[in-house]
Order: sequence, then C-alpha cells, then structure tokens
Amino acid sequence: MPGSQRLVLFVVLGAILIPSLVVWLVMKIRSRPLAGVDVYPDSRWKLGIVARPGREYRLCLRFHVQFNGPEEGFGLVADYTLTAAGETLTRERAGVGDIQPPERDRCITVQNMVTYGTNSLKDAEYGHAMRKATVVLATAGPFPHETELTAEGVTLLSQDTRLASGKVFFA
Repeated sequence: MPGSQRLVLFVVLGAILIPSLVVWLVMKIRSRPLAGVDVYPDSRWKLGIVARPGREYRLCLRFHVQFNGPEEGFGLVADYTLTAAGETLTRERAGVGDIQPPERDRCITVQNMVTYGTNSLKDAEYGHAMRKATVVLATAGPFPHETELTAEGVTLLSQDTRLASGKVFFA
C-alpha cells in the first residue's frame, strides 16, 4: 500500500474513531453515580442529593437479574417517588421485563448497556439466563437555585426472578 493511501486510511479511521471515543467518554461520565443506594427485593430504599442550579439530573436503576426463560423472561418494578424541595415530581411504578410483578404505570424498554447470556453459577432454581442494564426512571431539573432532590421507593420482582445486584442512583 503506497504511503498516500496509508495516510488517507489513517485519516479516515481517525475521523471515525476519535468522535466515537468522545461520545463513549461523555456517556460514561454522565452515567457516573453522584449518590446511590443498593436495593434489595421488597425492601424500602431512600436517597437524596442537593441539585446544583442549571443542571439536569437523572434517577437511574442499575440491575443484574437471573431468571428462567426467554430473553425478557423476568420482571422488575421500581415503585418510587421523586421529590424536589418537598414537592412531588414523579410518583409511579416503572417496570422492566416481560413478566411484571403487580401492576405498573410504565414499562421501561431496555436499549443500552444490556447483557443477556448464561450465568456461571448454574443455579437450578433461577436457571441460566441473566440481564444486566441501567435504565432511567426519571429526569429532574434544571433548577434555578440549589434544590434538595429525594427519591424513595421499593423494588419488586416477579416470581422466578432473582436480583443478583441492584442500585438506584442520581446521575
């Protein structure tokens, strides 16, 4: 390959890779937890932060579930309330997966940061399928001045779904 063709190839690859790397870094930084709490099935959780003026915040749920069945053969619901300065912004039961626990207000579709595969645990009770994802439950802000944001709720699972790990956090 002549030198000019290599240079063109290098420039084209750089033009593709550098913007991709920048987007990836921005997404990693934006999804970094500012404050978070581990969640467990049927247990109440609560967390809060002081929101800076002019910034938007996301309330996220990161989970790793194990289950029997097809790719979406699990159910997880976050029954939560999000408040800003004591005023309720959002109160809902948001769920993910095809097999939902008791009623939900909104079904969350999982599009990013998803893994589906077999567990290394070979756990007969929960099968060999798993799902790892981070979903956005709600967005708040921007606010004109410092504002206390609080989220509290409970995480519910469908039958035959096991929560290997879970975290609710502000990003």
